[in-house]
Amino acid sequence: MDLYGADSYVIAARLGFKEVTRTYLQRLLKARSEKWIPPTILFSIYFSLGENENGLQSLYQAAKENDPGLHIISVLPLWDDYTNTPSVNAFLSKWQTDTNLP
Repeated sequence: MDLYGADSYVIAARLGFKEVTRTYLQRLLKARSEKWIPPTILFSIYFSLGENENGLQSLYQAAKENDPGLHIISVLPLWDDYTNTPSVNAFLSKWQTDTNLP
């Protein structure tokens, strides 16, 4: 269940509506100062926009914040488009075996 509506924006970005998704991303980033936004949500948006380095940084932030979404993205095929990149694979492998990450 996506409480933040991010799934729709991820789809929009994949369909080419990247500016709409970037506007949504900026709203989420601004809202992070007032409430907790799961970094894994940001991860999915960044990767849908092709901003993989920012997405990877969001994964590291997710580990710092103990984002439960990390457990989901590491096992569900829905996330395969993102998790099959070498950098994300490396992160997830390390995260699953290293309790001191990051």
